Amino acid sequence: MPQGSILGALLFLLYINDLPGIFQGVNIVLNADDTNILVVDKEEETLQHKITFVMQQLELWFCKNDLTVNIDKTRAIPFHSHQNRYPSRLCIIFNNNEITKISELQFLGLFIMENLTWHVQIHSLFASLSKIYYIIKSLRM
Repeated sequence: MPQGSILGALLFLLYINDLPGIFQGVNIVLNADDTNILVVDKEEETLQHKITFVMQQLELWFCKNDLTVNIDKTRAIPFHSHQNRYPSRLCIIFNNNEITKISELQFLGLFIMENLTWHVQIHSLFASLSKIYYIIKSLRM
């Protein structure tokens, strides 16, 4: 990573380091220019209220700090157990825009699925190992 990129990421993290402190009971993970927010509750109605409150607080914080969120790159993933097959009815709104929900994402090199299974991660790992195996096998000949 070029030094300018490292310095830019560091300055950004310093600029937003107070963001995790504005919430209680919400986990916020800051990584370079990515911000990940985890809101948890067993009841969907209570979870919806928590998410709405968090989004309103985020709108205020971003406005106060003269920052904008690229809604086109913002995604939500509603986690559930693999036994629960009911679709989430959660509605996540930020600055009058509904956040797109997805069923899987890549986070720090790991593929995470909404049903908390590892199928996509295992498939990806298998594909990578197959390529490496082929290269090693070709070099031995």
